[in-house]
Amino acid sequence: MEVKGVAIKSNIDFFREKYNSYYASFLEKLDDDVRVVYEGRVDIAQWYEIKNYYLKPMQIFADVAKVEDNIEFAKSIGIYSANVTLTGIYKIFIFMATPQYVLKKASSMMKTFYKDAVGEIIESGANWCKLQISNFPDLNNMLEHRIAAFSQRALELASAKNVKYIIEFSITKGNDKSVIFFHWE
Repeated sequence: MEVKGVAIKSNIDFFREKYNSYYASFLEKLDDDVRVVYEGRVDIAQWYEIKNYYLKPMQIFADVAKVEDNIEFAKSIGIYSANVTLTGIYKIFIFMATPQYVLKKASSMMKTFYKDAVGEIIESGANWCKLQISNFPDLNNMLEHRIAAFSQRALELASAKNVKYIIEFSITKGNDKSVIFFHWE
């Protein structure tokens, strides 16, 4: 499975902005070919192998930075990415759309960042929806929460209040699909 360089760039920016003092140590732990990318030579339009260029570096960085909770760390990356992505060029779109529409659009863009992955809203109501993720064999626990936190923040930016999520089914636990239930006030 592959990840788009723009997603790697988002992680690089997060690591450097929030944990810059650990960045040099992190680079030393990477394989040479991966280090080149994380030294700033990432091509945002290129596809990269997801395990070695995205998942493993995320875990290595958490270890180097002595992160106490990998899930909270992953959520922080997702929130950061949503803030950067959705308050720039997409700002007007976010503020004019309903929370359901924002999440529907965000989920349909999943394959833009994660090659062949499918994200879709399978059910929704006035203040809730279910995001289903499929065709994502390399999804791990950290990335699943990164995606959920990105989606949660997207809903908040679309004026949903007190957004919470629960992962009902998870590829990481042997299910063929992940289903994330979001609800808000």
